[in-house]
Amino acid sequence: SAIQLRGLPKRYSTVYIDGVKMSDPASPTNDFNFNHILTSQIARVEILKGNQSSVYGSGAIGGTINITTKKGQPGFQKNIQYNNASHGTHNLSLSLSGADDNDNFYIGLERFQTDGMSAMTHNDEKDRYRNNSLVANYARKFSDKIKFESNLRVAETYTQYDKEVDTSTAEHNEELDALQTSSNISLVYEPNSQFTNKLTLANAYIERIAAATPNSGNSDGQDNYFGTRYGFMYSGSYNFNLDSSVVFGFEREDDKMGYNKNMTGRLDDHAYVTSKYFDYQSRVTKNIYATFGSRFDEHKHAGNEDSHRVTLAYLFDDKSTKLKSSYGTGFRFPSLYELNWLNSFNSSMKAETSESFDFGIEKSFSNLGLSIDASYFNIKYNDTLEGWKGSKGDWSTNNFPGVVKSQGLELVSKWKKSNKLNFDLNYTYPSTYDGAEQDDPDKNESYHDARLVRVPRHIINLVTNIKIPGYKNLDFSL
Repeated sequence: SAIQLRGLPKRYSTVYIDGVKMSDPASPTNDFNFNHILTSQIARVEILKGNQSSVYGSGAIGGTINITTKKGQPGFQKNIQYNNASHGTHNLSLSLSGADDNDNFYIGLERFQTDGMSAMTHNDEKDRYRNNSLVANYARKFSDKIKFESNLRVAETYTQYDKEVDTSTAEHNEELDALQTSSNISLVYEPNSQFTNKLTLANAYIERIAAATPNSGNSDGQDNYFGTRYGFMYSGSYNFNLDSSVVFGFEREDDKMGYNKNMTGRLDDHAYVTSKYFDYQSRVTKNIYATFGSRFDEHKHAGNEDSHRVTLAYLFDDKSTKLKSSYGTGFRFPSLYELNWLNSFNSSMKAETSESFDFGIEKSFSNLGLSIDASYFNIKYNDTLEGWKGSKGDWSTNNFPGVVKSQGLELVSKWKKSNKLNFDLNYTYPSTYDGAEQDDPDKNESYHDARLVRVPRHIINLVTNIKIPGYKNLDFSL
C-alpha cells in the first residue's frame, strides 16, 4: 500500500522517516510500502502537496511525506499499552523516554500479530501477519553551538497471502519475510543565531524474501530482493533578517539493488546521485510572501536534471484571507529495476520530467467558526517510463512520448459550530489522462479510456465531533 497525492500513482511521492529517504531501491519503481508502519511510535506526519523536486529531488512530483517518530519529553516516562481483537489479534507496545537540558532519548518496542482472514472458501486456512518494530533516538546538546542527533528504526515482518485465490485446489503456502531499517546520525553546528549547519549520514535497508506456491507448479524456490541506500547530506540555513532566509544543501545518494530470481543467480546493480539545491524565502512586502528554489541533480546512468519552484502568497490586512499559488518543474529518475529490466541494462533511458502549477484561497470566518482552504492543481509529465512487450515478444522498459496529466480540485474545511459540535469536510476531485497508454486516442480504434488506473474520481471525508455537555473529557467522533 502507498499514498497517492494529487491523482498521481504512488511512485510520484517521496517518503522520509526522521529525515531518511525510504523508497525501496529494489522495487520496480522505487516505491515505499506503508503496510509496515505501526502508528504508536509516530509523533507527526507532514504532507507537502504539489511539486517538491526543487528540494526533495527525484520522485517528488506529486508531493513529499515526512514522518517523525516520537522524542523524549522533560523528565522520565514509561508507557505500556496492550490491545486485543478478534482473529487472534494482539498488539503490545512499550516505551521509555526522557529529556533534560542536555540529553533527549526515546526507545519504543512494539509487537503486532494477527491470524488474519483469507479469501479462500474451500478450506479454513488463515493469512497471518506479524510485525516486530523498534524505534529509538538520542540527542545531546554539547554546547549552545554544537548538538548531536541520531535515529534508528527497525521493522521485521512476516506476511502470509494467497497467490491463487481463483484456484479451488490451491493451498495457502505463499509467504513474505521483510525487513525495513533506517538510521542516521547528525551533527548540528550553529555559530550564531542566524546560521545553522547540519551534517548527516543516513542509511536505509529493505529486504523482501518471497516463497513460491507449490501448487502453482513453480518449484524454483524463492525470490529475494535487497535494497540499500547510503546518504551523505549537508544542509544549511541562513536568516538575513526577520523577513528573508535561505535554505541550501548538498547530497550524495548511493543506491544498490540485489535481486535473486528463483535462486538461480543474483543480479546486483548500483547507481549514485549527487545534488545541490537552494530555497530562498522572503516577505517581500507587508502582505506578499514569496519563495524561489532550484535543485541540480546528476545521475550515474540517466544524466543531469534540474528542477525549479516559485511560490507567491498574498495575505490580506484582516489576516483572514490568503491567496496562494505555485509553479514548478520536477523529475523522476529510472529505478535500478527499470534500468535492468530482465537483466538487460538500458543505458539510453532518461528521467521523466514534469511541470505543474496550482492556486488557491484560504479563508476564515471567525464569527462562524469556519475555515476553508480550496485549491486547483494541474500536473503533467512526459518521457514516461513504461514496460512494453516488443514485436519479438521481449519485454523492456523505455521512455514513451505520451503526456500524462492530472488536474483537479482540493477542499479542506473546518467548522466549529459550537463548543460541543465540530465538523471537518475534505474533498478531492482528480481528473487524469494517461497519454503513455495512448498519445492520440483519435488515431487508434482500440483506445477506450484515458484515465489513470486505480485513481479515484471522487475522494470525500467527513468528520463529526461531539462533546458531551457536563463531561469535558468525553467526546465522540464519527
